[in-house]
Amino acid sequence: MRIPYLVRHIIFTGSAATLVSAISYLVGIFLARSLGPTGRGDLAIVLNSLNLLYPLTSLGIRQASAFMIARENLGMRAARALQIRILPFSAALTFGAFLATIALSARTSLNNDELLAILAIIPLRLFFEFRSGLFLASKRLPEYSALQVVQPLTEAALLTGAFLIFGASISVYLYCMAGAFMLASILQSHQLGQDANESQNSGQTLTTESVIRIVKLGLTFALPLFIMGINYSIDIAIMSFLGTDSSKIGLYSISVSISYLILFFPKFVNLVIFSHSLNNIKKSESNFSLYLFKYSLFIFIILSIISFIFTRIALLDFIVFIYGQSFSNAYDSLCLLLPGTLAMLFFKILNGDLAGRGHPSVATKIFGPMAILNIGLNLWWIPEYHELGAAAATSVSYVLGAAIYLVMYWRIAIRDQ
Repeated sequence: MRIPYLVRHIIFTGSAATLVSAISYLVGIFLARSLGPTGRGDLAIVLNSLNLLYPLTSLGIRQASAFMIARENLGMRAARALQIRILPFSAALTFGAFLATIALSARTSLNNDELLAILAIIPLRLFFEFRSGLFLASKRLPEYSALQVVQPLTEAALLTGAFLIFGASISVYLYCMAGAFMLASILQSHQLGQDANESQNSGQTLTTESVIRIVKLGLTFALPLFIMGINYSIDIAIMSFLGTDSSKIGLYSISVSISYLILFFPKFVNLVIFSHSLNNIKKSESNFSLYLFKYSLFIFIILSIISFIFTRIALLDFIVFIYGQSFSNAYDSLCLLLPGTLAMLFFKILNGDLAGRGHPSVATKIFGPMAILNIGLNLWWIPEYHELGAAAATSVSYVLGAAIYLVMYWRIAIRDQ
C-alpha cells in the first residue's frame, strides 16, 4: 500500500482544489451581488437545467476510459478515438436534456445569446471532461489538477472584464464559461500531445465491440453519478417547476453554495482515491479501507465541530457581509442543509475507493431510493415551506443515504480482506 504516494497527491491536488474552490466561490459572490436574488435565481435555474442530467448524458466516458486504460490495457490512441466518436452523441443528448428540463421550469424563455452560449459550453465541457480521464488513468494527477485550475481562473478573468464592458447578465456569464472551457481544452490537448507517441502504439485497438463494451461500462459509472446529481439538484428543479419565486430560488442557491464548501475537500480526495484504487489496490492490501474509513471519520468530526461553532457565532454575519443584506434570509435554509452536507463527507471520500475497485453500482443501489425519497419530500414540503422545505428534504435524504453507504462500505471492505 503506497500511502506516501497517496498523501503526496492529496497534498498537491488539494492545493489545486483549494484554489479552484476559492476562485469559483469568488465568482459566485460576484454573480450574486451583480444579479441580485432574482437574477441569481434565474441563473440557478439555467445552470441546474444544464447540470441535472449531465452525469447521465456524459455517459461516464471519463471514468470508463480511465478504467479500461489502467485495468485492461486500452491504448491511448484508441481511448482518444473513442471519445471523439462518442462526443457528438453525448453532446446531442446533453442539449436535448437541457431543453427538456428548462421547458418544465418557471423560466421557459431563453434568449438567443443564452442558447448559443449553451450550445458552445456543452461540447467543450464534454471534451475537457473526457480527456481528463487519460490523466487519471496514467496517474498524472499533478497535471490533471493544474489543468482544473485553468477553467475557473479563465472564467473569473473573462467575467470581470465582460461585466465591466457589457454589463451583468446571464448570457454574458455563459459566454465567459464557454471561453474558459475552450482555453482549458486547448491547453489540455497540448499537454496530452507532448507524450502522445509514447503510448499510442500500445494496448488494445478500437473496435465496434470495444466501443459497445466501454459505453456499457461508462453507464455503470454514469448511473450513480446521475443518481447523486438528482439528489443534489432536484430541489431547485422542483422549486422552479412548482412556480417558486426566482428570488427564493436565489436565496436557496446561495445556501447550497455555502454548504457545499464543506465538500470541496472530499470532492478532490475522491478523485485521488479513485485513481489510487484504480491503479494500485490489490485484495492483499486489506488495510487501505480501514485507513480510509478512519480518515473520513476524523475529517467528519473536525468539520462538524467547526461548522457548529461557526453557525452559532458568525454564519448570519458572514452571509450579510459576503452577499449583502438582501441574501440574509438564506441563513435558515443553510442551517437545515448543513447536517446532510456533513453526512455526505463519508460518501464523497469512500465512493472513490469502491468505484476504483469496480463497485460503482453500490452508490446507485443506495442513492436511487434516496433520490425517490428526496423527490417525494420536496413535492410535499416545498409548496408550504418553499426553500426551507427543499433544504429539509435534501438533508433527510443525505443523512439516510450516507448512513446506509457506511454500512455497505464496511461490509465490502471486510469481504475484500
